[in-house]
Amino acid sequence: MGLGLFVFHLAVNRQYGFHGDELYFIVCGNRPAWGYVDHPPFVPLMARLATDLMGTNLVALRFFPALALGVSCVLTGWLARRLGAGLFGECLAALCFVFAPLMLRLGAFLNIPCFEVLFWLIAAHLLVNICQRNEPRWWPVIGLLSGFALLNKHTTLFLGVGMAVGLVLTHRRKDLVTPWPWLGGAAAFVIFLPNLFWQYRHDWATLEFVRTINATVMQDTSRVEFMLAQVVLMNVFGAVVWLAGLIFFLRSKAGGTYRFLGWVFLTVLVIMLVFNAKVYYLVPAYPMLMAGGAVLLERWLSGRWGIAVRAALSSAIVIMGLIFLPIVSPIGPLEWKEDYIGQVLGFMLDDPADLTFDFRYQHCRPEELQAFRAVYEKVPAEEQQECVILTNEYDTASEVNVLGRDLGLPKAVSGNNSYYLWGTAGATGECVIAFGYGEDLLRACFQEVTNAGVISCPWRDTSGTGRPLFLCRRPTANLEQLWLRFKVFR
Repeated sequence: MGLGLFVFHLAVNRQYGFHGDELYFIVCGNRPAWGYVDHPPFVPLMARLATDLMGTNLVALRFFPALALGVSCVLTGWLARRLGAGLFGECLAALCFVFAPLMLRLGAFLNIPCFEVLFWLIAAHLLVNICQRNEPRWWPVIGLLSGFALLNKHTTLFLGVGMAVGLVLTHRRKDLVTPWPWLGGAAAFVIFLPNLFWQYRHDWATLEFVRTINATVMQDTSRVEFMLAQVVLMNVFGAVVWLAGLIFFLRSKAGGTYRFLGWVFLTVLVIMLVFNAKVYYLVPAYPMLMAGGAVLLERWLSGRWGIAVRAALSSAIVIMGLIFLPIVSPIGPLEWKEDYIGQVLGFMLDDPADLTFDFRYQHCRPEELQAFRAVYEKVPAEEQQECVILTNEYDTASEVNVLGRDLGLPKAVSGNNSYYLWGTAGATGECVIAFGYGEDLLRACFQEVTNAGVISCPWRDTSGTGRPLFLCRRPTANLEQLWLRFKVFR
């Protein structure tokens, strides 16, 4: 199943264009650092590796996400076997992984969570080593892994809190009187320390970014909606398996050895609810429940009727996954996709764009680049060398810097996230093609502001009127002195 999942993602992930985050990761990878405003350094490193090996194309950027999900599927089935499952339990766990809509979504483009799932699964296997062998010497290895996982996503800290709670609340608390868990924590801290030092040097930029996100995006999702989304988007019938996983770890005799893992999941879930986390933040915690639930259901569903229920449950998981497949994967034209979402999930969603946001941001990039080029070509030749594109979105700046080079476009700068830290790239502001910033701000910073055109994309601009391009000259001060006014952390 893991190989099939890997091949599936490689086959379908070329229908749309580059996602803005992918282009941003490429730019970040070409500016190696121990940290960035909105993410740690691991995924930019993967983007750099992919483009160096295979060039700047969709197959290259999406190869490692597809591989990570394929390997994670195999690890989920193997985890079930290690917990005591037979062939059916192993296949059921892998089936839940493959046909969970949110898991399918993670393989659609280069993103941080697809690697997070892999890191958490490897950690789960290492925790099983400790539980099965009663060998706390594995804690430093888990610490090393956790350190690297933190360099992929800061919310790995939630996993660390979950492991700490699991230690205190189960018989594994005896490990705390040994040096091994403490050495593991120290190892994670040492590996993560360069990122912390980067944060210190940049005034804890990521904390400022997180505060902005919490004040805007996070509070839009209620806790009830969060829990409902977990059931629906992890596959309604798959929920039977992962809920059985909770029973397996927390209540069953067979899962008593691994009770630790149940407390890890519950702790992470509580943290997510307290902080009103995004729906997909809990995804990496599910595979271990899928594995545990598969063990329990395999034991419960025996005999003739049990075998029939096994077949019915497996079929229902596959059918539900296939129903969601066009929603979460880049399959079919976007117009058809949103109409399909309205028919399938209209009772839950007011706007299909809530689920197609990532796919919308894979459209219209060639059109945007041509619009920039049209304005740039009208700039007198003697000014073109001084010209720079200024945008309030990191994805647009990255699109220009990665894809616009072949069109002869000037470099792009932005006040958005890490671009703000990178500054003006030496631009004085004497010639600026501005996009995304309000006209009032531009007129406060430049003495000459001319409406130079419109970028129109129905998938990116809900107003239907397009977004204006401005040609700005004669700055009120050097662009570097004005730079703080263009800062946007979001």
